[in-house]
Amino acid sequence: RAALESPRSGRAMALGSLSVGIPAKLPALPPRDGSVPHAPRRPVKLTDAERELALSNVLRYFPPEQHEMLAAEFAEELDTYGHIYCYRLRPVDYPMQAHRIDEYPARCKQAASIMLMIMNNLDKRVAQYPHELITYGGNGSVFSNWAQYALVMRYLSEMTDRQTLVVYSGHPLGLFPSHPDAPRAIITNGMVIPNYSTRAQLDKMYATCVSQYGQMTAGSYCYIGPQGIVHGTTISILSAARKWLGGRIEGVVYVSSGLGGMSGAQPKAARIAGCIGVTAEVDADALYKRHRQGWVDEVIDKVPALLERLRELRASKESKSIGYLGNIVDLWEAFAKEEEMLVELGSDQTSLHNPFGGGYTPVSLTYEESKAMLVDDPALFKQHVQDSLKRQVTALHKLEQRGLRFWDYGNAFLVEATRAGANVLDEASSKAGLTPDNGGAFRWPSYIQAFMGDIFSLGFGPFRWVCTSGKEEDLQMTDKIAASVFRELMKHANEKAKGQYADNLKWVEEAGKNKMVVGSQARILYSNCEGRAALAAAFNEAVKDGRVSAPIVASRDHHDVSGTDSPYRETSDVYDGSAFTADMAVQNALGDAARGATWVALHNGGGVGWGEVINGGFGLVLDGTADAGRRAESMLSWDVSNGLARRSWAGNANAQLTIREEMQRQDGLAVTLPVKADRSLVRNALSGDQGANGVAKAPGSELEYVLTNCRVATMSAAATAPYGLLDGAAVGVRADGRIGFVGSAGDVTSAVGFVPGVTKLHDLGGKLVTPGLIDCHTHIVYGGDRSEEWELKLQGASYEEVARAGGGIVNTVSGTRSSSVEALAKAASPRIEQLMREGVTSLEIKSGYGLDVETERRQLLAAEAAASTHGFKLARTFLGAHAVPAEYKGRPDEYIDEVVLPAMDALHKEGHVDAVDAFCEGIGFTYEQTARVFKHAASLGLRCRLHGDQLSDGRCGELAAEYGALSCDHCEHMSAAGAKAMGEAGVVAVLLPASSVFINEAKLPPVADFRAEKVALAVATNCNPGSSPCPSLLLALHLACSRFRLTPEEAFAGVTRHAAAALGRQAEVGTLEVGKAADLAVWQCAHPRDIMYQMGYNPLVACFVDGKERPSSFPARSITADSDERLLSMLLRWTGSLAPKLHASLSAAFTTLLK
Repeated sequence: RAALESPRSGRAMALGSLSVGIPAKLPALPPRDGSVPHAPRRPVKLTDAERELALSNVLRYFPPEQHEMLAAEFAEELDTYGHIYCYRLRPVDYPMQAHRIDEYPARCKQAASIMLMIMNNLDKRVAQYPHELITYGGNGSVFSNWAQYALVMRYLSEMTDRQTLVVYSGHPLGLFPSHPDAPRAIITNGMVIPNYSTRAQLDKMYATCVSQYGQMTAGSYCYIGPQGIVHGTTISILSAARKWLGGRIEGVVYVSSGLGGMSGAQPKAARIAGCIGVTAEVDADALYKRHRQGWVDEVIDKVPALLERLRELRASKESKSIGYLGNIVDLWEAFAKEEEMLVELGSDQTSLHNPFGGGYTPVSLTYEESKAMLVDDPALFKQHVQDSLKRQVTALHKLEQRGLRFWDYGNAFLVEATRAGANVLDEASSKAGLTPDNGGAFRWPSYIQAFMGDIFSLGFGPFRWVCTSGKEEDLQMTDKIAASVFRELMKHANEKAKGQYADNLKWVEEAGKNKMVVGSQARILYSNCEGRAALAAAFNEAVKDGRVSAPIVASRDHHDVSGTDSPYRETSDVYDGSAFTADMAVQNALGDAARGATWVALHNGGGVGWGEVINGGFGLVLDGTADAGRRAESMLSWDVSNGLARRSWAGNANAQLTIREEMQRQDGLAVTLPVKADRSLVRNALSGDQGANGVAKAPGSELEYVLTNCRVATMSAAATAPYGLLDGAAVGVRADGRIGFVGSAGDVTSAVGFVPGVTKLHDLGGKLVTPGLIDCHTHIVYGGDRSEEWELKLQGASYEEVARAGGGIVNTVSGTRSSSVEALAKAASPRIEQLMREGVTSLEIKSGYGLDVETERRQLLAAEAAASTHGFKLARTFLGAHAVPAEYKGRPDEYIDEVVLPAMDALHKEGHVDAVDAFCEGIGFTYEQTARVFKHAASLGLRCRLHGDQLSDGRCGELAAEYGALSCDHCEHMSAAGAKAMGEAGVVAVLLPASSVFINEAKLPPVADFRAEKVALAVATNCNPGSSPCPSLLLALHLACSRFRLTPEEAFAGVTRHAAAALGRQAEVGTLEVGKAADLAVWQCAHPRDIMYQMGYNPLVACFVDGKERPSSFPARSITADSDERLLSMLLRWTGSLAPKLHASLSAAFTTLLK
């Protein structure tokens, strides 16, 4: 090895240990260094088998004679830190930094360059948690442990230019024969089978040392410190000022959060842009590190002092960067309360790709409390995070109304806020019930949508290079070369490209003054395909002629034109439906490897989180040789053109302009260009208006029929008229079972989808049309009979006394356990049929009478069978925590651990559960026990509902709010504080008046409090064998008004719009609005109040589910059938219970008579 044979410095001699790999004699365990930040304990819960696997997997790197000593040590690391880092092998005999390339014990320059880049990623000045091998983002790992580092360095020291190192998520698979033009290293990180790419799986795979989260440039060894994000943030701030403030930047306040890793660039970017930057940070060490670095000018830890300082700076228009030691949510809420508007621009750079692993500190906890809770109680910590996000969004809404311009900086803020239940969708998406996954749009743009997407589509993105000599003068020379190249390119560039060149020319000319080098002598700027190739050629020539004294490593951020497929960041401005595909990033890595990259990497995860993005990068060594120049020209052209071609095909005008220019510039480049379809032609085709060539209609787009000449109660929250009433109206139903029209009957023939001669019109003669009713709380599937208990209650026994004597819920358990699925479905059928006759189209059915895994399963299977038989939409709720069965009497915690949680896991995995419920009451489960059930449900992604405060005040409103429950049901004894908590959290109160009457409960729900706190009120039957044997939603409606004193409009909203919200289905059902399911009820009355007014009277005429008229078991005239079909249907409804042959004979006879 040339480096080993030549005279070397002492530092170079120390680096000789890199060639050792795993030493035969283990070094002493170095003490934990308190001078560097350390990663928080990983919040992973491993089984005993998984712990054994983790330890065994790491010991594979060591010879057997070392296992006995290391096993106990590594087991302690696993228990203490949630991961095995192999701290014993952390190097202490040489400084961890980018050394000069000639100091590395390597046989080829390419291998030495990779070694240099790895060590730069782990430099304590660069890395966030250097001793845990995490470079940035809280969990962006270079390697999983120090044993992997040692082996990789050994392989690189041995490598020739006819070998390739393969690295699997930090693990060095080995050296494999190749050839000089092949990559010297191929790296993958986190490449998990898609169905298993979840955060929970990541935590376990990382703990067991089989996969890791490489972020973007951490796991590809290309990170150069925060300089890259300084550049990108500077461009974003300046672009925002141009776009929204007319270019004004002096005196403008930009507020964001996060100073830990890459986010630490924000204050520096604010100063370079010339505005006033305020960055919140909860970690004092991170904040003061940036202050010592000179990137934060001032530190303020009190909100009033900060606000006063901002007033001073705004008046003087002086640019300053301020670090606020505190939580960003407190800061946004303080701005929202101020009369004076003190902030113009805002974003967020907390590590929300890792929200529950330390990337975001909720406002309700201190930084230290947060670090402890995320390990000790992950489910509770998750709830704190999501509550905090909701508060943050609420404050941003208020400020937006006063002029704040906010954008998502690609850290998954909007994604995680959506998952937390915060309202971050735009108005149109909210009304249509759309999410970003199915065509909806966020309220605020990502920075890609707002500014960077247009830049990427011009081919400009973050190109970077590292001077491997470590000499500042070499970096200064490359800055001069880059400026010269850009000046030359500007002479023939189009106007859009010329503007980008100008911005980046200014950047590189002032780069030295801004002192942004941290770690290696590196630089970044934005360039396009032609510019990158020209820079690489010029740099390679400078190395050849000696103007630069050592090779240069060219690279880029994965966050680039072609390198990343990320639907909420890099490809968020791709609108042709392909934003969720990942072909571009995968093809990019493959193409770079085939065209001469020195090393390539492909990652799952980065920026916005694991499972949310596929991205890749490269390293390219420019050593002054002709081969290096040839590889650079070939590879860099592909590395940009790939993304331009994809963005052009997606319809981006900038990309189409640029790729056409590239096809003229590059021989052999031929790209498929899109032909834009005329939008009016497409719309006409889909609406049924065929052109001259007979363009076919899209399936389901036309109106199949229209119910006309009717009165319609839409029940829309946006309606101004009571009940959303429309007179002289019509409802059009599409062939796909959705509502296609709601409005004036006179407008229906001009509606989209109406096809003369095809769309059928059904005159209702003034009848009332409403949404199909929703019974959102029932226990309608059960075995046995409890009429005897009813007699006891009539004789004076209370509901609670009956329950304590062994009756109540437990009494039904034996009858249910002894019933088959078929028997349960058959027993429930008459009760369900009664609800169907009353216009119910959606029905919630709970388990809870099995209290063991198998019977709970049978109840839910019976519910599914009933839905199929009776034609309603089913909401399945697992209520394992309904009561403690006799075999667990006095042992509720054991019952939860041994039955409820395992049953929840099994039934959820089998697909039988939509939500989870629990009975929080003195005769049920305590607050704490219920919370355990809800935490587990949250870990499975299941929403919760709650039987609460029925018999006593158990703080159930607060509990439901804490866990973001869909609803809290019963509520008779709820306090004002509970109602307030529900209102703030958007929890629906489900009122059960039939139950209140049946058990003669004197206490009524606090309806006035609910109104005051704007709590949505739903009404349900609570149909069950013990406290509400009432299969009549119409009766429940009447009692809600006469007993609970709801207004008729409140009550009817309670069985439509608010009932849908209690099931989490408000985007699908509950109101009559275009795009929602055509679940309709037709009534022989003039007004919705008439439905509730007459006790025991049912004015239903017909009922529709997904646009299909549901047959009924009582005679009623069909609305949508032809006249002969209607008469035949009416006659045959009387004969349905006859023997099949007789029924068939009568059908034939009736048909003959009609003819």
